[in-house]
Amino acid sequence: MFKAISLLVLCLCGFSSAAYSDCGSEVGQYTQVSITNCDPNADKCILVRGTTVTITIDFTISEPVNTVTAVVLREQSGTITPIPIPNPNACTDPNSGISCPLSGDTFRYKYTLSISYLYPKMAGNVLWKLQDEDKKNIVCVKIPAEIQ
Repeated sequence: MFKAISLLVLCLCGFSSAAYSDCGSEVGQYTQVSITNCDPNADKCILVRGTTVTITIDFTISEPVNTVTAVVLREQSGTITPIPIPNPNACTDPNSGISCPLSGDTFRYKYTLSISYLYPKMAGNVLWKLQDEDKKNIVCVKIPAEIQ
């Protein structure tokens, strides 16, 4: 469990204006990705233990979407590892900013987490996906990240 939470923390540090790229968006595209306490000019997002971060992903869709599920993966040295998050269903999470079904053009997804001093230092890429009811990627963002 601690390892899963540590990996989740790594995920959270990745969302910023730091160097990120699309990793397979299919049903939509992100228009902006940001995270609090992350340098927008850095090569990777540095996350400091003992802080709270909020990830925000603004996105558009090209077709109606009935459900939105967050899927988080860690990519390090060619290995991809799933990272469970407490409430992946953005439609039922009252703090996500998402109200399903989605139709229209612009939406904002949010996720907030406190970063514990107990989390280990680590680095790698994070793939944060928002998937529809058919498991197609609404958006997929790849972010270089590091916990310090």
